[in-house]
Amino acid sequence: RLFDLNPSIDIGIAPEQGTFADMFLLMCLFRDSPPISSREQAENDENKRRVVNHGRALIQAEIGSGGSGGSEGRGVGRGHGIGSIPT
Repeated sequence: RLFDLNPSIDIGIAPEQGTFADMFLLMCLFRDSPPISSREQAENDENKRRVVNHGRALIQAEIGSGGSGGSEGRGVGRGHGIGSIPT
């Protein structure tokens, strides 16, 4: 929630920030994304499979062990996000 949280405001978000967040998210929704390669699609599919089969347990284990988040020898990801989950 760092995107919209403002610790200097009592309610956590200023009206201008809410409007900006709304517009930004709408832009993300309606803007065309570049096509992905078949390799990227395979990575996405593998990451989804891991999350479905193992949930967040592997992510929390990775964080708890102080892992670097890199993908060296641990799957098809590129060292960020779920792609770094060990198989």
